Amino acid sequence: MGNSTKIDWREAKEIMGENFFGLSDWNANFRQEITDDEVLMIPWPESVLNGECPFCSGRTVSETHFVFLGVKTLSPEKTLTVLEWQKQQEALRQPRLCQDDWYREKDFANEKTCKHLRWYLVLREIIPGSVNKTYLKQLEMLPGGYEPASAVVEVSKNILNFYKNRVRPNRFVYGTCKDQTQTKELGGPLRVAVGKFSKNNDLDITFRFDNSAYPNFGLTASRIPDC
Repeated sequence: MGNSTKIDWREAKEIMGENFFGLSDWNANFRQEITDDEVLMIPWPESVLNGECPFCSGRTVSETHFVFLGVKTLSPEKTLTVLEWQKQQEALRQPRLCQDDWYREKDFANEKTCKHLRWYLVLREIIPGSVNKTYLKQLEMLPGGYEPASAVVEVSKNILNFYKNRVRPNRFVYGTCKDQTQTKELGGPLRVAVGKFSKNNDLDITFRFDNSAYPNFGLTASRIPDC
């Protein structure tokens, strides 16, 4: 697709309102020094952001999604993985990540990051009606142009959304992500899931089996860039 499908981040910010976390938010909250000339245009047209949400009838994408600028590192020695988010939030403020050693050595937690200065458009809550389904059945609910979020993207969305709006998405349910993992006790493959804040309001990270259906596990959704 051509550049006509892209819009300036300022226009996207105007459309998304508080559902937007961009360079000024990173600079203010995390002492970054991202400049305007480093930031690419938003890879979705105004018609998508203002258009009807494919998951929630009668609501727009700008009402049900969250746009954020991905950042790979906070400093040369701090690659922004899930584990680094855990350290950052422990030292800063809510929401913290639950302390659990099961994922400490897993690739999804200590190696994967968001793509640096790439824009993400992620459904704030799980897909409505996606609980009590196997992972394959949940995937059938994704419209074209969407995929499950990765764990680091979903963790980032939850934390940044709280910074902006003081809201904890998926407070009582888990959002299943696309990452696979395994444990010593259960083997694998297992599917990573993020959400369901604890009684201390800490964000949890757990796992599930693909072929089982659970009453508190739905599916995440992240829009693939249009261009």
